[in-house]
Amino acid sequence: MSSHGFADADFLCFTDSPYSEQLILKNGVIEWNKSRYENLTSTYESMRERYSKYLQKKFGVKHQETFNKPQVKEVQKTSAVEELNESIVIDPRDYTLDELIAQSENALSKKKFKPDSKIASGIIKKLKNKRKEEVRANELKVQQQRLLLMELWNKLLTEQENEMEQCISTKMLKQSVFEKQMSSKMFEVRQQKTNILQNRKFVDDETLKAREEEFLENVFLRDKGIADQKYNYYFEKGRTLELHKRIFAEKQRLKALRRKKLCSDVVDDLVDLSLKYYAYKNMYNTEPDSRVMKQWGNLFVKCRSLFPYLEDLTEIIVEVGVPDGMEEIYCAEIDRQEALDQKDFEDYLNCERPWDMDDF
Repeated sequence: MSSHGFADADFLCFTDSPYSEQLILKNGVIEWNKSRYENLTSTYESMRERYSKYLQKKFGVKHQETFNKPQVKEVQKTSAVEELNESIVIDPRDYTLDELIAQSENALSKKKFKPDSKIASGIIKKLKNKRKEEVRANELKVQQQRLLLMELWNKLLTEQENEMEQCISTKMLKQSVFEKQMSSKMFEVRQQKTNILQNRKFVDDETLKAREEEFLENVFLRDKGIADQKYNYYFEKGRTLELHKRIFAEKQRLKALRRKKLCSDVVDDLVDLSLKYYAYKNMYNTEPDSRVMKQWGNLFVKCRSLFPYLEDLTEIIVEVGVPDGMEEIYCAEIDRQEALDQKDFEDYLNCERPWDMDDF
């Protein structure tokens, strides 16, 4: 395949490219501009000719061309066969048989034609050069078309990007102006709200002050004979405030004392629990089982003593007389045992250990 064929293939591939879609779609616009340019040129030529005739008719001035148009020589295109046949002359006359025989004898008597390699190589060289010039011209034409299309495409892309940037910048500017207006309006609203609240507070304070003064004036006007009634009122008011302060301080002190006592009781119970655990371990040389730990936990939760008040618990079961001075100890032990019994009864009702059904 020749280079001309490659150039045509490249041009077809370029025109079929998706990037040239806009150029193909705008082909009508391009043709319209070309026709418009031709119309303008023809109109200009006709107007110029009419103006030249007017000058010649009115003032006798003949228009002369300042710039001469270049003369283009028309080269007659000849093929290679025509160039080879230029030296052959054909005689159009009709010859007789004798003349033809004589011509054939003369041709046989003449020397045979010897081909000249120089002339043949010159003709072939001319044909090759002509072919190369045609291929080069076609390639140059394709390159120019490609450059023009690419420039037009880049121009369209640049215009589109500029238009998009202009549109985006305009919208952003409008949005920023709107946001600025909104922020200013919100700041004004907040300032007005603050002013309204301050004014309302001032009005309320002044109204309360006026009411208090009016009340005091009404109270003092009832009995004008007592000169120090106003002083007594403020003195009583101060005394009441001081009394309230002392009551509040006493409440806080009792609250702190109650918390301190509660914390100290918890610490004491924890100490008793640790001592009880250590004593049980030393006595039986083993860890307390879950039932014993549960009883201790119940006593701890019920705020009862972990150590029994009586060494022999049968004394509170057998009906015997309570010794003198031991009533309080007996009552404390009975209360302790009732707490254990109550928790044991609750475990029985809830089917918890050791009363759960899995053990039976």
